[in-house]
Amino acid sequence: KKLTNLGVELEVWILSAEETSWQASGIRVFGTGGRTILQRLFRASRRAPVATPDLVTAQDPAEIGLVAFRLAQRFSAKYEVQDHGAWFDGSANIDEPFWGLRFSLAKQLVKKADSIRSVSPLSVEWLKKQVQGKVYWLPIVPDPVFRTLTRQPVSERIVCVARLVSV
Repeated sequence: KKLTNLGVELEVWILSAEETSWQASGIRVFGTGGRTILQRLFRASRRAPVATPDLVTAQDPAEIGLVAFRLAQRFSAKYEVQDHGAWFDGSANIDEPFWGLRFSLAKQLVKKADSIRSVSPLSVEWLKKQVQGKVYWLPIVPDPVFRTLTRQPVSERIVCVARLVSV
């Protein structure tokens, strides 16, 4: 809501079993549909945005980050990786299928990103050693903080590619 109040158009793609969509003022949400994660990833990578994006951002630096990277290439848009799961803080002992492969892919994709956002100060430290000048820290903050921000109109379009899983 806050970004759309600034004039940003958002298009959100969700890797979901159902192929659904809805829209409200300034935001469009699409479910990819597909029985397996591979089908959902394939459908997301083949989908064309409603409007040509200025930025493609992924809230996961691995396979969804790869889909976002390919979309950014296709539309000559900037590519941003978001680290919401403390991928790079060195403390994670992740018990997840294909973690080593996913982490290797994530390390390659952050090098290709135009910018990298992390909510973890420890991840920011690690990332800055890997990719100079691309990393910024933007913590998740309580909603009341946004009430004091000065609104500035922005005419850019942003596409966000994300997965909703617990970490």
